[in-house]
Amino acid sequence: MTVDVDGTRPEIPRRTLSVAMRGWRSLGLTAQFMLLVFLILVPAFIISERMERFIAKRQLLESSLAVEEVVLRSEVLPIMGSLPLRGALPEATAIALDNAIHIWMRNRHIVKLKIWSVEGRLLFDSLHASPLGAPFDEAAVARALAGETVTVELDPDSAENLNDVDLGTAIREVYMPLRALDGTMLGVVEVYYDFDQLVARLDALMNTLDLVRIAVLSAGMLLLAILVRFAHRRLILQDGQLRASLQESERLFAEKARLLDESEELRRGASEASETLLNQIGTELHDGPVQLLSLAALYRGKIQVAEEDEIRVRKAQDLLDQSLRDLRNISAGLILPELEGASLEEAVERAVSSFTRDSGLPVELQLPPGRTLLPAPQVIVAYRVVCEALTNARKHAGGRGLRVTKTETEREIAISIVDAGPCPAGDAASGAFGHAPLGLIGMQNRARSCGGQLSMERVLGGGTRVSLVLPKDDS
Repeated sequence: MTVDVDGTRPEIPRRTLSVAMRGWRSLGLTAQFMLLVFLILVPAFIISERMERFIAKRQLLESSLAVEEVVLRSEVLPIMGSLPLRGALPEATAIALDNAIHIWMRNRHIVKLKIWSVEGRLLFDSLHASPLGAPFDEAAVARALAGETVTVELDPDSAENLNDVDLGTAIREVYMPLRALDGTMLGVVEVYYDFDQLVARLDALMNTLDLVRIAVLSAGMLLLAILVRFAHRRLILQDGQLRASLQESERLFAEKARLLDESEELRRGASEASETLLNQIGTELHDGPVQLLSLAALYRGKIQVAEEDEIRVRKAQDLLDQSLRDLRNISAGLILPELEGASLEEAVERAVSSFTRDSGLPVELQLPPGRTLLPAPQVIVAYRVVCEALTNARKHAGGRGLRVTKTETEREIAISIVDAGPCPAGDAASGAFGHAPLGLIGMQNRARSCGGQLSMERVLGGGTRVSLVLPKDDS
C-alpha cells in the first residue's frame, strides 16, 4: 500500500467507493430508485422548509402586529375619548384603562403597554414602573406623533426603560399613533411585544404543518415505491420475453442461413450436373448422329441416279447438308471449351472468337482492362449467353451491328449483346423470349440459378439488347 508524503493512504477512499458501489449494485431497482428519491427529496424538503419558515415568520409577524394594532385601538379609543391627550390622565380614565388593558393582555404575547400624550409625556404604564408625567427624549414617540408606526428593539439603557426588569430578551417596542375616528391625533400607544412567545407559537404551527407534509410525502413515496415495484416486475417480464424473442430470431436467422447455404450448394450442383449433361449430349451428337449423317452424305455422293430424279436427289442432298451443319453447330454449342480458371473477360472473348470463326461476322467487343474472377457457374453462364445471343442475332437480325460490352458497379456486373436488326418474336419489352436451339428462355433460368438476371429489350432506333446481370462474389 502506497503512502503519501503526509502519511495518508489514498487507497482508503477508493476502497470505500468500491464497497459503496458493490452495495449499490446489490440493491434492487426499486430500492435504488427509492434511495435516489430519498436523497433528492429530503434535502429539498429541508431547504424549502427553512425558507418557508423564514418567509412565514416574517409575514405572520407583520400580520400579527397589524391585527394587534387594530384590536388595541378598538379597546383604547372608547376609554380615551376624542380629545388629544394633554397633562395627566384622569384617575377614573387610568383605572378603566388599566382594567381593560390587563384583560386584553391576558393570553397574549404583549408584556407591557404605555400611552404618551401629544406633548411627548408618559401618561400611562401598565406595569407602573416608569414615572408618569415626565418628558422623555424619545425619537420614536416624535415619529409616531407624525403618523408613523415605529418598531425598535428594546433598549434597556433608555431612560424610559431603566425601571423595567425581567421583560425578556426578544422584546420589540412598537410605537403606534392613536387617532380618533375623525382622524384627530390623540397620542401614542407604545406596545412591548415578546417575540419569543410569538415565534414559539409560529414554530408550533410550522411544526404541525411539517408533520402533515411529512405524512403526505411518506404516503406519496410509499405509493411511488409500489408503482416502481410493479413497473420493475413488468420490465423483468418483458425483458424475459424480449430475450426469448431474440433467441428465437437468432435461431431462425441461423436456420435461414443454413438453408441458404444448402440451396446454394444445390444450385451449384444442379448447374454442374446440367453442364455435364450438356457436354455429354454434345459429345454424343458429335460422335453419333453427326458422324452417321456425314457417312450418309459420303455414300449418297457415290450413288448414280436417273436424270429425271436428279432435282429431287439434289434437294434431298441440300436438306441433308443443312441438317448436318445444324447438328454440328448444336454439338459445338453444347460442348464447352476449357474455362477452368478463366476470368469473365476471357470467357466472353472466347465466345466472341468462336462465333466470329464459325460465322465470319464481325463483332465489336468492348471490355475494360482487368480480370474479373467469378465462380465457375457464373463464368459458364456468361459464355453460353453470349454464344446464344450472338447466334440469335445472326438468325433474326442478319448479324448486323453486333456489339458486346461489359459494365460494372460496386455490386453487379452487366454483359450486353446488342444488334441492329429487327426484334425477334416474343414480347421483348417484358423480357419474354422466343424459342431457339438452346433457347434464351433456358439461359434466363440458368442466369437465375447462379443469382443473375437475363433480360431483352428493344433499342431506340432499331435492334435488340440482351443483358446479363451477375452479382459480384462477396468473397
